[in-house]
Order: sequence, then structure tokens, then C-alpha cells
Amino acid sequence: MSNAYAQIAYTPDVREEQRRFGSADAYVRVLSPERQGGAVLTAREAEFLTARDGFFQATTSETGWPYVPFRGGAPGFLKVIDVRTIGYAGGRDPWVAPSSSVTGLLRLCARRCGS
Repeated sequence: MSNAYAQIAYTPDVREEQRRFGSADAYVRVLSPERQGGAVLTAREAEFLTARDGFFQATTSETGWPYVPFRGGAPGFLKVIDVRTIGYAGGRDPWVAPSSSVTGLLRLCARRCGS
């Protein structure tokens, strides 16, 4: 698990629950300040992603409800554009987001997350 993921996933409330359930010590290594990496895609992740024939794309609405559609195609339909960006064909027009729902939620996330 990358340090970048651990920093996002293991919030103070999550860490408190890990302590409460006795599992906090198992996460010390991935939360160590010395641990680096995970903020960008490496060649290893790029190879893995481009070999997939599908994935789930999770977003949330401003009301907090999840939206998790499945996107699929022939292996190679998912492309690594750069170390922080993936893309995929959206139907009739290549490299267009496949639905207004996903596009709207991603724009919302970008505004809230400062991306």
C-alpha cells in the first residue's frame, strides 16, 4: 500500500477505530513518515492498468452518496496519460467521459479537493 493512499484512507477517526479494535499497530509501517511513494503512477502500475478489461470508478455526490459505475472494454482501453492521469474511451467519441454523472461528480471533487 502506498503512503499516499494511507494518508487519505487512515484519517484520525479511522485511526481511532483501529486503536479501539486493536489493529492500529498493524498500520504503523504504512503510516511512517519515512515511507515514500504512491503519489504518482510508476511503470508497474501503468502496465497493470493498461492490461485491465474493466474497473470501477468511484465518486461521491455533494450529498455524500457514492456513485460507483463499472467501466469496461477490451484490454488496453484504459490509457495512462501521464503519472497522475488515466483516460478511457467514452463511447462514440474517444477520450470523452462516458456520462454526465461521472463528469459532474469529478468536477465537484476537483473543486472540493483543490485539484
